[in-house]
Amino acid sequence: MEKRFPRNKKHYIKLVRKAQNRMLQNSEYCEKHHIFPKSIFGKNNYIVKLTLREHFVAHLLLWKYYKRKYGNKNQKTIKMVYALNRMRTSR
Repeated sequence: MEKRFPRNKKHYIKLVRKAQNRMLQNSEYCEKHHIFPKSIFGKNNYIVKLTLREHFVAHLLLWKYYKRKYGNKNQKTIKMVYALNRMRTSR
């Protein structure tokens, strides 16, 4: 089980780096994503453009990371659950 914890972080970093190093077409829909979540780190300018699917996956990976690191009842994990649920229900 511990082996999966670093994997989520590794996949998140890989996803963000991939997005930082590419150019999206003007016709491609994208969303801005704070690399360091605003709900945890406050306002920051570390933003990357992700496709809709990548954005959802990024939030899913962040939730898994915080859940494993801090547990279900930690405030950071709860904030990630809230963000993920907003993405799932607002589309």
